[in-house]
Amino acid sequence: HEVTVNSKSWLSSSVVSTKLPVWNFYGGLGYYFGSSRAKVLGVYQAQNLSGIEETIVDPINVKNKGRGVKATFGTEVKFGVFKANMDYSFQNYRNLSLGLKFGW
Repeated sequence: HEVTVNSKSWLSSSVVSTKLPVWNFYGGLGYYFGSSRAKVLGVYQAQNLSGIEETIVDPINVKNKGRGVKATFGTEVKFGVFKANMDYSFQNYRNLSLGLKFGW
């Protein structure tokens, strides 16, 4: 039995931001595209609802393609050697990210 997954994706994006001493804002716009294919390979014995046993060969083969626009908006604040950021992205799925950084 074997499971294989093949996935490819690309994202091209541009970002603009402020460069203020303590509080900054940024935003980006991009375009993404990609594809994936998943397969479950092998020979399987299964019983249907009538109780009859069946042999199933390579039961799952799923293909998926996606493309679209991605927009991101965020902010970053500095506290001495610490920085905290939050951003929100819009595309097929919405995503909220939070981060904490330490450094000079």
